[in-house]
Amino acid sequence: MPGPSIPNSQLLIPYPRIFGIRHHGPGSARSLRGALEALKPDAILVEGPPDAAEVLPLLAHPAMQPPVALLIYAPEKPEHAVYYPFALFSPEWQAIHYGLTKGITVRFMDLPQAHQLAISEQEADRQPVDPNLQPPDPAPQLPTPNSQPPPGDLHRRDRRGPALAVLH
Repeated sequence: MPGPSIPNSQLLIPYPRIFGIRHHGPGSARSLRGALEALKPDAILVEGPPDAAEVLPLLAHPAMQPPVALLIYAPEKPEHAVYYPFALFSPEWQAIHYGLTKGITVRFMDLPQAHQLAISEQEADRQPVDPNLQPPDPAPQLPTPNSQPPPGDLHRRDRRGPALAVLH
């Protein structure tokens, strides 16, 4: 005899919550920490390098106090490096630390830096460097306090992309 029928609306389906945060924003960090405490998520995904999965648990060690940073580099070309800084007021730090200290699964999500560094290296190898090339002067492009960005640049003015996903 089959068991009782369960309507689809009552099945346990992961419900992702995505938080748009400002990197190193104290207000974002405080709000996110409160949201995590209220949600009690099953997993936390943080925008960051999946290549650093092995060292992620170290961020919960009592001696690990921010500011700290993850450094990823190509051993054969250490000048090709990327670092991810974390401060106490970083929403990323708050999410990672909360998850790890509560026994919640925490993972980084992004294109692995091994691929990013390989792509950057390939691009650098293809483009010969002109020794006479001068970088452009950025001053004319900087906004003044009363200036408005060009219409096409409005999306860049206050861009807050999703960086944290919480599976609840």
